[in-house]
Amino acid sequence: MQPQHSYSILFRALLFYISTTLLFVAATAMVPMTGARPEATVTIGTAAVLTFITLVFFCHRDKLTLKQTGVYFHKQSIPRFLKGFVVGLLMVLAWILLVICVTPFRLSMGAMPGMRTIFSALLLYLFVAVREELVFRSYFLTRLAASYSNVTALIIVTAVFILEHRLAGMSWRLAVIGSGTGGLLFGLAALKTKGLALPVGLHCAWNFGRWMFGLTGSPGIWQYTNTKGHEPYGETVALMLHAIIFLIAISGILISGKTANRSFSHAITRIFK
Repeated sequence: MQPQHSYSILFRALLFYISTTLLFVAATAMVPMTGARPEATVTIGTAAVLTFITLVFFCHRDKLTLKQTGVYFHKQSIPRFLKGFVVGLLMVLAWILLVICVTPFRLSMGAMPGMRTIFSALLLYLFVAVREELVFRSYFLTRLAASYSNVTALIIVTAVFILEHRLAGMSWRLAVIGSGTGGLLFGLAALKTKGLALPVGLHCAWNFGRWMFGLTGSPGIWQYTNTKGHEPYGETVALMLHAIIFLIAISGILISGKTANRSFSHAITRIFK
């Protein structure tokens, strides 16, 4: 492939990301003026719809089908989503149990939210997962993978994923270790299955699970507290355990059957020889 063609695809992939980000900013500014409630859910849902419309436009421009970007529904979509959701919840649970065993963090029961609150949180994090997977793991990832390689595409998309979370207010440490391992896992899941159902399930469950344990800035079912004076130690160990949990999940993706692209599997094998 000629370099000029590669640069053109890289430009369009980045343009897709920038366009969807600007639409998200626009939705964040516009939805509050409508008075729609719950505001966060409507905002993210609107951004997800606008992202999908943008994806259709870019696919039409490049003469691609949505299926080629991993956005399509088939008989394995629901099972893959449910598999990802269950695995994601188990990852959160394993992480929390390890953290409370080896750090000063403790869990306590909060005020039990009603079913409406729980469903609202689940819907919010489903929309968050759908929007982010459409942005990062549909056109952006697949176009780069087709033009360069899956490894290169995964590195570029994950780097942008990290940068977005850093600009959203995360520290570099949290963005690189936390969002970075998440980006690798979700990207690998998308490449392996050539679709978004599995990464959406994983992504949704991870965020929803964190909400259940009070880790998203709003009350969940349980409250996650740290012994005063031990916050730096507890946060460092918790982040290390987070990375370990995600690396185990990433390893599981790599060794479970055939990957979506043989060249990617071969590249990973060579890396770890």
